[in-house]
Amino acid sequence: MTDSVEDIPRLRRSLHFVPGGNERMFAKSLGLPADGLILDLEDSVTADNKSTARDAVVHWLQDADFNGKERLVPISGNPVQNRIVVSCGSSIGPITSEMSSCVIACVKA
Repeated sequence: MTDSVEDIPRLRRSLHFVPGGNERMFAKSLGLPADGLILDLEDSVTADNKSTARDAVVHWLQDADFNGKERLVPISGNPVQNRIVVSCGSSIGPITSEMSSCVIACVKA
């Protein structure tokens, strides 16, 4: 029996970190030869810009053409980030304050 393409683990040879909310860096990252983009909402975003960055990442996930790149969003357990999970189409359930950080792999249907 042969595995379908969906059953074969995806190779991650290169990942590129993109600061959430930085439109210029996001646009540039779409043209890079990375296997995946990590849309960072933590260390690369100042506390004053977290809300704006979350909005930008939600917009990117819903509307951008990632050209087959895997989309990864680190989630810190902040309940406000639940809508990021919804944008990703994830079925892991709500993010709660009891959770430690995790990474959501975003997959568009």
